[in-house]
Amino acid sequence: MFAEVPPRCVGRPAVTAPAPGWLRRGIRVWDAASGREGLVNGIGEPYLREDRPSCVWLLPPGGGHEWRTPIEAVRPLHNEPGPG
Repeated sequence: MFAEVPPRCVGRPAVTAPAPGWLRRGIRVWDAASGREGLVNGIGEPYLREDRPSCVWLLPPGGGHEWRTPIEAVRPLHNEPGPG
């Protein structure tokens, strides 16, 4: 009935660097962990105060269910501003 929920990012070790400067809500990214494209809907856990966000919340571009992925798995797409 319910889709499998990925492991929580909360219990993961702290990320060693802050969120990349290019990462912001509304841009299209590639989730290397799941092999899917997504739109950034949120950065970090919504109910925790994180100095260094551990995960990103993504939505499928055509609509659908939001999913969470580790922040280090997110890559910019070709037509979005990226690092450098």
